[in-house]
Amino acid sequence: MALLSEFSIIETYFARSALLPPDISLAQGDDCALVLPPADQQLCLSIDTQVAGRHFLETAPASAIATRALGSALSDLAAMGAKPSHFTLALTLPGADEKWLAEFSKSLSDFASKHGVVLIGGDTTRGPLTITIQVHGWVELDKALKRSGAKVGDLLVVSGSLGDAAGGLSLIKASKYYSEYLEDRFYRPQPRLALGQQLIGRATSCIDVSDGLVADAAHLSRTSGLDIAIELSAVPISSELLGRFPDQAQAFALAGGDDYELLFSIDTKSFEALQSESDMPLTVIGHFGKPQEKDKPRVMLTENDCEVRLPREKGYLHFG
Repeated sequence: MALLSEFSIIETYFARSALLPPDISLAQGDDCALVLPPADQQLCLSIDTQVAGRHFLETAPASAIATRALGSALSDLAAMGAKPSHFTLALTLPGADEKWLAEFSKSLSDFASKHGVVLIGGDTTRGPLTITIQVHGWVELDKALKRSGAKVGDLLVVSGSLGDAAGGLSLIKASKYYSEYLEDRFYRPQPRLALGQQLIGRATSCIDVSDGLVADAAHLSRTSGLDIAIELSAVPISSELLGRFPDQAQAFALAGGDDYELLFSIDTKSFEALQSESDMPLTVIGHFGKPQEKDKPRVMLTENDCEVRLPREKGYLHFG
């Protein structure tokens, strides 16, 4: 294991020359980066931490750790409808492993380039492997999507399929079976940035599915003060997940988390217009209604419009 200083790690692996977007006037190499806010835009920022043994296996490839960390962070920008611009990185390492650093930094750079963001600064230190990324993006003034705002009669719609990441993690832990699709869904989440921007002016509320469908739908329900009815048969589940986990696929889809799909409320007319221009599979899985109990909005699971009771699915708990 090579003995590299903090500054040599940054200089060697993270101070890559890149064409800076017009809103960045100074990136790495000084005490602070300098950012020029575009006119009539608001800054969206979000920070996300990934800890070895908690958010990914300690044996995970460096390339997968990089894409998981940046992809999950960018998903928060997608949920607000923001256009990504730049990010910062705080990297805590148990040691300066040059092979690991080379793989991590290349994967991070490639993934960032794919999604139109640049690294503009950060920090490195020694300790248990931890990756903290703060992402920054821009959204037109007062146009950002929020978790609140759904209206009675709005549809509940989700992008893509659900439960795949939980299935992928189960396979990774088992180390007996392999599915590139499912494992990539866990280690290489694809933030729905284009869809988020298409939802501006259309969706009345939005969230990314990070903690699980039921848990994240509950956030929309609570902040909008409305009940949500989710039709179980409508929840989109991939054929790969059903094939690998026929008995667990529904539970993974409801509470697995880490799919980073967008879950949003929208009226029927706006949804029809969105469908005609979006490349993403979009599925209506429920609707919003007045709360049956005053001041106690909740999420209900239904089959043929009749409420069903399933084992309680809490979703991911950071301190559970």
